[in-house]
Amino acid sequence: MATRESSRTKRAAPRKKPAGKPPAAKNAAAKPATKGAAKRSTRPPAKAPSKAAGKPAGAKLTNAVEKLEAKFKVLQKERDALKKELAAANERIGQLEAQHTDAVNRIDWVIDSLHNLLEDKS
Repeated sequence: MATRESSRTKRAAPRKKPAGKPPAAKNAAAKPATKGAAKRSTRPPAKAPSKAAGKPAGAKLTNAVEKLEAKFKVLQKERDALKKELAAANERIGQLEAQHTDAVNRIDWVIDSLHNLLEDKS
């Protein structure tokens, strides 16, 4: 039975160097002074773990609950303010409807009075 090499164990063919610059002149300053010197990574250094990552699960949960309770209290205050505003708006609507009804009744009374005057004169 033949063995198969995985794609990770296969090695890519070496790249050909572009012609133009001699190999010694290329990156002469970037070469390390000693053979065993490690290459520097171009990646930024790893970030330190956040404060939340070091907390136990119970502390994270307590913190989340406190945030939700604070948000809940703010929303309750907003709801209460909106209820008061709605009650005031409904009261104002009632007053305006009453004024409208009074105005319509007065106009009807004036029209009836004018009709009565015209009937009396004829």
